[in-house]
Amino acid sequence: MNTTYFIPGLGFNEEVITPIVDQGLDIQTINWIEPIPLESIQSYAHRMSENIDSSLGPVTLIGHSFGGMIAQEISQLIDIDQIILISTCKSRAENSLALKSLSPLKINKFIKKDLILRTFPLWSRNYGYETEQEMEVFKSMIEKNTDTYLNWALKSVSTWEREFEIATPIIHIHGDKDRTFPIKNIHDVTHVIEGGNHFMIYKKAEEIAELLKKYIT
Repeated sequence: MNTTYFIPGLGFNEEVITPIVDQGLDIQTINWIEPIPLESIQSYAHRMSENIDSSLGPVTLIGHSFGGMIAQEISQLIDIDQIILISTCKSRAENSLALKSLSPLKINKFIKKDLILRTFPLWSRNYGYETEQEMEVFKSMIEKNTDTYLNWALKSVSTWEREFEIATPIIHIHGDKDRTFPIKNIHDVTHVIEGGNHFMIYKKAEEIAELLKKYIT
């Protein structure tokens, strides 16, 4: 039996994949846990991996955005049969300059949950949140996070460097309109979603679900 786990993007939770699950897919979400002060991304990935039971058979791990980075780290700790990356990067070279600048400039320390929610109307549409429902879903997810987690996660995204070769097969799904991880930086994309932005996992759920069914069934 193939068991599929999903790690959402930074600040997101199971709500972001609900439209995909509604397409008839059996996917278990591993939601974020609170980081320990000064915790490394490797240590954090180890704690996240405790939610995965590989004793039942093959494991597919889906990672969205920052969740994709964590998924790759987990693959170095336990047996994962395949990784499906959605809207993320596989190395520091693929990361965006804006994100890589957060930690060196200490910008991540100033990004609080309240600031994100207050400024959201200013940048929401540019990043794919177009309808009232999409905006409410985003705000609902962000409100469930702590400032400690957000600061740690932003620093981790900014400084992440994959220092290993991944033996686990990778399927990479990416949108050609992603402004968080611009596709021009991404190599070896398996499937390009036309018109897909960083929120395409929710907005283009039916199209992505069809791809996932191809690989996890």
